[in-house]
Amino acid sequence: MKYFKHFLIGISLLTFLSTILILKEIKQTREIDELTTTIEMMKNFRKQDLRLVSAVLDLDIDNPLFTETEAMSQFYKNMSFPLLGVCRTMKRIGGKWLKRAPDGDKYICMDNILKGSPCHIYSFGIYNDWSWEDYMGEHHGCSIWAYDHTVDFPDTRGRNINFFNFGPGIGKNLDPFSNHIQKNGHNSMIIEYLKVDIKLREGGLKDWLSSGALKNVNQLAIELHLGPLHSGPRFKWLLKIIQDMYKLNFRLISSQPNLYMGPGQDSYYHWIEVVFMKDNVWS
Repeated sequence: MKYFKHFLIGISLLTFLSTILILKEIKQTREIDELTTTIEMMKNFRKQDLRLVSAVLDLDIDNPLFTETEAMSQFYKNMSFPLLGVCRTMKRIGGKWLKRAPDGDKYICMDNILKGSPCHIYSFGIYNDWSWEDYMGEHHGCSIWAYDHTVDFPDTRGRNINFFNFGPGIGKNLDPFSNHIQKNGHNSMIIEYLKVDIKLREGGLKDWLSSGALKNVNQLAIELHLGPLHSGPRFKWLLKIIQDMYKLNFRLISSQPNLYMGPGQDSYYHWIEVVFMKDNVWS
């Protein structure tokens, strides 16, 4: 009887271990199936994206027959169709509710951050809204360098945020973005996210491209203030900037009109939040 009980216990233990192994195998099979499905889905998205990428790269902007009015229409059309084959996990973070719509929220692709890659962020333009920076610093451990020459805050905020009373550009309390990177010793550091919420003018955008300041930036989020460009209109230079960014392998992954500001009298949204991401994941 004693040996029979031991036999039953042994059989039960083997059955339990077999069940565990089977469940583990089922889980691994499901994970492989899910990964395969995700890869196939992204490949299909990339095939559809080819047309949208070509629409930007093939623009003959310098052609004198290509008018500023056509450039304006082409710009808004291109910005209205973000690519779906570059980022898998997009999240909307931060912002405040201002009477009729949110403002200050930003979209970010979390693919690299969820993989555990180092998370370094530069942020230009804080004003009085730290919601995005606080979340990324506190919940994801990102090291953040925040800049705004129009407000004054302590040099540090929490464990991961450094504040500087400077901005990008040339003038009082201003310095080009490339100089900020150099001063911080970040020339070779990968910057996962560059958040820009200022009135960045033509010269500033061109400088960022020509200086190579964006070479180590994975994502660029910028609120475009387009109102002044409608006087003319004057959009060819901006289309050229977008085209040059695509040549650097940046791709538009998010585009949202600022609903709080609303459309202008011409029905166009003059304030647009866009996010560009380096296409270095699925290439």
